[in-house]
Amino acid sequence: MKEQENIIESTEIKVDITKRYVTELAATLANMKTFFNEQANQLQALSEDMLGTCLMSKNKNTNDPVEKNVADQVEVKINNVINFINQNIKEDKAADNSYITRSKKAILENLQMQLNGDAALLKKDSDAYDYYYTTFSDYPTPLFTTGKKDNRNKPEYAWNADKYEEFMKTAPFLEQYEDRTEYDKKYRLPYLKAKEKGTVTEAQQKEYKYATYEHLKKQKEYFQQLINYPENETTKSIYPFAHNRNGLLLDWKGDRFAKKRLEDINREIKALEHGWSPDDFDMLNETGALMKLIDKSEQMSEPERNKYREIYNNLTNAYVSTPEERMALIQSVKPFYDIQPKMTAKIRNTFEDVQKKTSFIAPLKADDRKREEMINSLNDFMKGLNTGHRVGTHTDTGEMQELKKMTRDVIKLLKDNR
Repeated sequence: MKEQENIIESTEIKVDITKRYVTELAATLANMKTFFNEQANQLQALSEDMLGTCLMSKNKNTNDPVEKNVADQVEVKINNVINFINQNIKEDKAADNSYITRSKKAILENLQMQLNGDAALLKKDSDAYDYYYTTFSDYPTPLFTTGKKDNRNKPEYAWNADKYEEFMKTAPFLEQYEDRTEYDKKYRLPYLKAKEKGTVTEAQQKEYKYATYEHLKKQKEYFQQLINYPENETTKSIYPFAHNRNGLLLDWKGDRFAKKRLEDINREIKALEHGWSPDDFDMLNETGALMKLIDKSEQMSEPERNKYREIYNNLTNAYVSTPEERMALIQSVKPFYDIQPKMTAKIRNTFEDVQKKTSFIAPLKADDRKREEMINSLNDFMKGLNTGHRVGTHTDTGEMQELKKMTRDVIKLLKDNR
């Protein structure tokens, strides 16, 4: 029996409808339609209807909002897609925690975040959203080669749900995305929305920083697993890796996604430990990317490279405990942004952007890190106590009730005294 309360319902569309925007929605649906098996063609037809209606707009600039009469029609078509996916999940007989069901929910949740404006807010704040969106570009599907060729001499594929479930247990292809989405919705979006309104509290800043730190440690484990995941007979038979191995090698194991994201994660963890806030991640990662290019540059002398290395090492090794120290370090990286036009790195911010971005100082001391580890350990302990003790399946003994109460009290105490 599916947990119907987990299904996301269609909501009001709060973003501008543009040709580029709808084209990207259609591309996501095309990449993931396989998960709908026998209903994949129906989803494709709805997606094409949505895109075709949008392309009726006479606007030549794909980034400009389409005319209101076209936008109104497109919104109806988008909701048709949302309702179709909702209904498919409700009627699916697969277990609620199956990778196929969870993948469909991830698609739906991603569409919802794009439509309600949350994705735009995440993109505005950082490049990280675009990296995680890569998940849907080369995501493993429940299609496997049959060993036969079609009339174009291309491999034939067949749906195999059982084989897919076993394969997905071997690496966190989906888990990294689910974890990121949970973090975005529970901590990052509330913080960014409060920041836009000017209502962020000191308690929220601390909670956001601690949550980010724990999230990044988990993400580090996920990406280390993905980078070290070997090519094997299954990866050579599952779509899309069987069709194009670059999806596995360049995205899931390489520099286009996993390796690049792991580099940033390591830098971000160190930054939090040194007093920076998540607001500063873009600046630190952009400077790191430029430093990498400078190290490889053949057009720069060794003394010149050493000048940049000294600035970069000072930036990443310094401890930030006051707004003045933060701004002094930001001022020091101006040479990186001055040289950026000569490099091939795609940097979204100018030095002026970096200077203007507001942040907060909340040093993450060793005892803070220990506190978070204790809270997480106790939360895991509580999950263990609750296993098999759900309502209707088991009645707790007095001893068990007391143990749970004591554990909850300790967790509350640790959180309240941050």
